[in-house]
Amino acid sequence: YRGLGNSLFEIMVGLQQTPVARILKNQPQFDQKVLNELAAICAMTGNYKAYRAALKKQKGRPCVPYFGVLLRDMLCYEEAKPKIKTKFDDGTVWVNLKKIERMGQLVSDALLFKGNRYTQKSKPNILELLEHSLRSARDEDTLYNMSYKIKPRGT
Repeated sequence: YRGLGNSLFEIMVGLQQTPVARILKNQPQFDQKVLNELAAICAMTGNYKAYRAALKKQKGRPCVPYFGVLLRDMLCYEEAKPKIKTKFDDGTVWVNLKKIERMGQLVSDALLFKGNRYTQKSKPNILELLEHSLRSARDEDTLYNMSYKIKPRGT
């Protein structure tokens, strides 16, 4: 699952959509063990503990981290820690430098992946498939109805 940061979360969200999930249910061509492993990496359990561990292993390799976790960390830290540590009677203010340091570290950690380049060459057939999929995006009701054409009720 190397290099799948943000993409992994996007794929897992797509697989959990009702129309897709009902088709995948009991399909032998999909390795349920692999899907469960991927779902475990994306789980919010322990403040994304499994994802954070997997991400640590990616340092030095190409990866686009899941920005939802980064933004969540920044928001939590922003809300939890005051910007101003102490305000004195004479108007002197102490800025919470630990907070600024931590916010900088969060951004720095995410930027560690920026310089890592992917070495795979693009594959025209995959790009074509993705472009076609984006052009023919459908709403959930349409997808749900299409799922019944692929897998009728009760099968």
